[in-house]
Amino acid sequence: MADTITAIGEIIDFDLHLVEGIALSASLEIKVGDDYIEFGGPNLFASIPNEGADVLGHFVMRCFQICEVGKGRDLEGHLIKVEVGDDRIVGICSLRSEEFFYPVLEFERLR
Repeated sequence: MADTITAIGEIIDFDLHLVEGIALSASLEIKVGDDYIEFGGPNLFASIPNEGADVLGHFVMRCFQICEVGKGRDLEGHLIKVEVGDDRIVGICSLRSEEFFYPVLEFERLR
C-alpha cells in the first residue's frame, strides 16, 4: 500500500462495540511505539446482525487467524506487524508471515 510504514505493535485490548443500539463492531487497541492506535472499530465498520455481509465475524476471525489464537483474551499482549498510514493502522500481520489482513480490501470483496 502506498505511503505506509511497517512497524511492530503490541495488542493491548480487544473490544466489541454496540453501535447505535442496532449494530456491532470490534476493534483492537495496538501500541505502536509510544502511540495507542485503534484497528477496526465503528469508524471502519458495523454489522447489523442477520443483515448483509457479516464483516464483524470476518474481522474477528481474521484477527484470530493472524495471531493464531482461539479466544479474544489471548490477543492481548500479542506482538504483530502493523502497516500504518495517515496515523491509522491499515493492516496487521503475524511476525511469522508476510500475509497482511487489510479490512478495507477484504470487506470490499465480501460485498
